[in-house]
Amino acid sequence: MRNISLFISLRRITQIFFLFLSIGFIRKILYFDPLLSLSLIFSTRNLAKSFFVSLFILIFTIVLGRFFCGWFCPLGTLNQAVSYISKKLFFKRRKELYHPAQKIKYFITIVLLLLAIFRINLAGLFSPVVIFYRGFYLIGRALFSLFIFLNKYLNIFSIDRIFYWLECNIADFSPQSTRLISVVSLGFIMILAFNLFTTRFWCRFLCPLGGFLGVISRKSILHILGKGNCTGCLRCIEFCQGTCNPHLKEKWVKQECLFCMHCLNCPEKNLQLGTRISKAHLQRLNYQKVDFSRREFLYTLGGSVLFYPLLKFGFKRSISLKVIRPPGAIEENDFLNQCIRCQACIKHCPTQFLQPLLFARGISSLFTPYGNGRIGYCKYTCHLCGIVCPTGALKNLTLSQKQKFKIGTAFIDKKRCLVYEKGINCLACYRHCPLQDKAIISVNIGRGLSGPEIVPESCIGCALCENICPAEAIKTKAI
Repeated sequence: MRNISLFISLRRITQIFFLFLSIGFIRKILYFDPLLSLSLIFSTRNLAKSFFVSLFILIFTIVLGRFFCGWFCPLGTLNQAVSYISKKLFFKRRKELYHPAQKIKYFITIVLLLLAIFRINLAGLFSPVVIFYRGFYLIGRALFSLFIFLNKYLNIFSIDRIFYWLECNIADFSPQSTRLISVVSLGFIMILAFNLFTTRFWCRFLCPLGGFLGVISRKSILHILGKGNCTGCLRCIEFCQGTCNPHLKEKWVKQECLFCMHCLNCPEKNLQLGTRISKAHLQRLNYQKVDFSRREFLYTLGGSVLFYPLLKFGFKRSISLKVIRPPGAIEENDFLNQCIRCQACIKHCPTQFLQPLLFARGISSLFTPYGNGRIGYCKYTCHLCGIVCPTGALKNLTLSQKQKFKIGTAFIDKKRCLVYEKGINCLACYRHCPLQDKAIISVNIGRGLSGPEIVPESCIGCALCENICPAEAIKTKAI
């Protein structure tokens, strides 16, 4: 019993460690998601580099079962923490038993892999690691923005330099960002809120990575074995994280076991860890399998086929709308297949030029990055987006290559321009352009005025002129 308590404490320390590690090194943690890697292989028809890293998770799963879900997954750790607190406060006698609805996550896994085969990669939308990052980053950004907004009026702190930097790099109250933060935050909070009523709700019922690892864990070497002297105290299911029914001889749902090891605190020492080649405790080997009927599988396949046109083409004319992609973006269809919506490029954009796309181009483009000149601009001396991209959807360009990479072209609406329309000598766009006298030139328009003119062949679409224009007379369009 004492050794089991030490293992449980070690698991909790490991969970906390990887939770903070995920916050600081999210790009590296993404490589450990084998479902993301497999979806990339199916959708791009190329061997993903991250697949070799995720092989370690698959090897550990074959040996230990769903070890990743119970020990390393950051979203699973948050779910478990909320579930533990709610159970201690409100549902002290809740028993953790397997529910047939837990099969839903396996169907979600099948749908995502089928769509990836059809070249629609949506695995990043449902990856627990990506969901954790999106929720943590955007909620944190919203709280920082709110704090800065309140500080302007309440003057809580007067450290001007710090708050100026935070305001320039974090605060963003644009309508696009407000909508995005609202949508993502609501979804993230709902995932956590469901844990108030069901322990690890997302992990049990919806997580496709958990379903994928669960299928592999059916053949794992390590088992929870029973001696046959169960007294029916049901202490083993009181804090079971995966609801795998460890108290039942032939109905142990092995693929749901997260190896939280709470069940091993059996007062009769009936349960213990062992391997399938063990000669003792053989009665536990006939565990219950997830039963997929032929009808259920056909429904899943048919649903994937029916939803394919909606996901690929959408029902809006805006699906044909071209958006400005980050520098180094590959061809659009390949970009959608290779981008996992991790938001790493958006997070590292120093001017907030990159924003997540919502439903303007259909579900297949949801949360992919695009450039918004009304909010920010592409900094001429920055190429971080290509460096931080974990999948190669954005090429890792050198600074000189990025400065020549064309992502769009600026256009001037002379009916709104202060120089052409009102005779005001502005030229803010000309003065701030990094390619002055190349991408934008100053021409004499009479009346002692000089007006700006865009040179489309030289303009790279950085949108600095659009962002700086006081009359909003410049619009940057995708090429």
